[in-house]
Amino acid sequence: MDVYSDNDVSAYSGSPRPAWRRLLEDIETGTVDAIACWHVDRLTRSPRELEDVIDLADDSRFSLESDTSALNLSDNLQVWDIRSMVEAWLYRC
Repeated sequence: MDVYSDNDVSAYSGSPRPAWRRLLEDIETGTVDAIACWHVDRLTRSPRELEDVIDLADDSRFSLESDTSALNLSDNLQVWDIRSMVEAWLYRC
């Protein structure tokens, strides 16, 4: 288990997020087979990042667990739910 944290990088700055890049690379290589986060809207900082996670889920099976629910990225309905949650979060900002 590892913690991937970019706490000091602003969501709005557009600055590179080294831990995020490392997480995506570890998913691609199969080092990571599950992601645990407080809420999906805290995992990604943009809709594009969410799409990156969903795209990776299509290529390599892994689970996404959040404090609010277990999410199955191979289930199209749940993918739609995830996208809706992030959209709602972005709308609030």
